[in-house]
Amino acid sequence: MMKVGEIFLPDDQDFRQFKNDCITDEGWALCYDKSSCRVATKKNSLSPFDVLRVQSEFQGISSELLYDVIHDGEFRQTWDTAMLEGYEICSVLPNSDIGYYSIKSPPPFKNRDFVTQRCWLDLGRNSEKYILNHSVNHLREPPRKNCIRGISFLTGYLIIPTGPSSCTFYYMTQSDPGGSLPAWLVNKISKVLAPKLMKKLAKACTKYDKWKAKNQPSHKPWLYPEQMTIARYKPDEIGTFDVNETLTSSANTGEANKFIMSWRQILIGFLIFATLVIPIVQLSFGFHYIKQNNVCPIESDIMLLMAIGGVFEVIFFAASFGFVCAVTPSKYKKQKSKSTAADNTKGSNRASLILVGFITAILGACAIIFFVLIQIRVYANFNEAQWTVSDSPKYCLFTVFSSAFEPIRFQPSPRIVPSDNLQLTEQQIKSRQQLAHVNVIVTQAGRNVWDFEYPWSNKLCSCCTDMTQCCFAFCCLCCFECRLFKRAGENMWTSLAPGARYALRSKIRTAFRIEGDLCEDCCVSTCCPCCSVIQIERELHYQGL
Repeated sequence: MMKVGEIFLPDDQDFRQFKNDCITDEGWALCYDKSSCRVATKKNSLSPFDVLRVQSEFQGISSELLYDVIHDGEFRQTWDTAMLEGYEICSVLPNSDIGYYSIKSPPPFKNRDFVTQRCWLDLGRNSEKYILNHSVNHLREPPRKNCIRGISFLTGYLIIPTGPSSCTFYYMTQSDPGGSLPAWLVNKISKVLAPKLMKKLAKACTKYDKWKAKNQPSHKPWLYPEQMTIARYKPDEIGTFDVNETLTSSANTGEANKFIMSWRQILIGFLIFATLVIPIVQLSFGFHYIKQNNVCPIESDIMLLMAIGGVFEVIFFAASFGFVCAVTPSKYKKQKSKSTAADNTKGSNRASLILVGFITAILGACAIIFFVLIQIRVYANFNEAQWTVSDSPKYCLFTVFSSAFEPIRFQPSPRIVPSDNLQLTEQQIKSRQQLAHVNVIVTQAGRNVWDFEYPWSNKLCSCCTDMTQCCFAFCCLCCFECRLFKRAGENMWTSLAPGARYALRSKIRTAFRIEGDLCEDCCVSTCCPCCSVIQIERELHYQGL
């Protein structure tokens, strides 16, 4: 039985055991079965990496041709795009040698290399053919700085002819690529790449005869041992091999840090791009689609809304940038085997930073989504508020804002239909202005709703005129706001949305033509929340709501 690190001299029993593992389905979990290719896996105690078995039916390819293609290292360089370098180091037996093989890895991972002993057995034309290999430690090929040394517990090929120009091919392997790659990721990738490898191998077989005719057509040392020119192996050149020690050494190559650093650079680059570009694009959209109109002064406020959203996004992305820099320092240090109290403190601080950053990221993402929804609804309502009839009065609908500031709502706000409002009497107008939904505003034909603005019924600092409401607001602002939103015809839970207090104040001010602007609403709602909601409550009471 072959063992990793030991020179293996196989006999017929070893090859029969390998064949039995290939053709027996007991213990294997099938994960792919399509286009004459079957992929199965199973686990064992040698490694967390799965044993992978691929069975493929080749038509138009003889067993002899496939055997030559797998053996021919020079030809492999023409079709195996993952191969970096491959050569024989020494021969062990006429049907066994030790070789070196290195493969490419996608960035930011390091390349992998293997030193393996290979054994083969050809039972003759139209008969079974075997190739087996496993990792050994040859002193002439120590680990290289630019590669991570992997371990092949067992890699084998079995070719069973099914006709003059057809065969069944079995490929079985269990390998540890070394480094810090997680086993689940390697297992998943192996299942995906295995069928592609079979297709590539079949395509290579169709080109081999033509290539070999131009490249030493009679040179096949795997068939004719007398053609071997490499030196014989010396037992003293085979070093001791400890699997755990080798894997530990390869895991300390800094590959994980390199991987983290790569993603850190990508994330920081994205945050810088988003911080600089997203607000600019947003503002350009706002200024392009929303143009000045003398009849509707609120349109300039819509552009201000775009700016407010942009400022929030800049703050969020800048904070995210700082957070990423804080929790992913530019230099990584190897952890010592013995942790100290200082190390534990640093780990605790790092965990706290990550937790705070995670919560901040969620809140920031919610804020951005909120402002994006506002802007989308602003665009939609603004477009709906345009009329093409020249003799109809121009209505500057504050519903452009009111419905935009309602991301949490169970029923839509009433819409304004200008033609329904042209014949209303003064009494009907006053009645309509007392509706609970404060985002309904009407006027008579030819009359501009923005010609007159009135002051608030109570000044901001006069909130203490009603001590009951004052105490309620200062002691339980959340409950007060829920009741206030319900009184204004909104869903009470809308008050929990970011910026809801500012939105409600803007709606009520616009609905009752109260003097002020969005900047003032924002400042008051942010700096004096209690006084702001009390002022809104007194205004609703004054308006009879």
